[in-house]
Amino acid sequence: MQKPSQKNNEESVNKHPYLVFRCVEFIKIRPRTEKEIHIYLYRKKAPQQTIEEVISILKDKNLIDDVSFVPWLVDQRTYFKKKGIRAIQAELTQKGVSRDIINDFFSTYKSDEAPLAVEALSKIHKKLEVEMPKKRFEKAISHLLRRGFSYAVAKKAFEQLYEVE
Repeated sequence: MQKPSQKNNEESVNKHPYLVFRCVEFIKIRPRTEKEIHIYLYRKKAPQQTIEEVISILKDKNLIDDVSFVPWLVDQRTYFKKKGIRAIQAELTQKGVSRDIINDFFSTYKSDEAPLAVEALSKIHKKLEVEMPKKRFEKAISHLLRRGFSYAVAKKAFEQLYEVE
């Protein structure tokens, strides 16, 4: 015997098979937050009630989960884009992840940002070599600050890469 909530979901899937299918295809590309799916469906001109039903279906099938999205995004941004924690937190907020989920994750997440900052700075190392020392320092620090690293981490990375005393 099926549970009543399970029956409602099956009826909703039958009501909106196209939108559910489109959302599943959208999620196949990469994991998505609830807000991203909401915006996606809104752009497809779906009514608010339909959007809520489709999101409910996707949550029940564990296709949308903001809690599991956070570690995935952090891994992606630190490994591929070499971003600092501040920039990642801002991006998570922009994608609609609640502040509580972000704070819970980063309270247990321990990562040394210095090697990441050195790696990010080494990508523009050749461009900075031709600059005068003071200008090189300013450009390097501003580059790392834009990537979400703190000033202390940026300065440490600069000193490590350029061996400044």
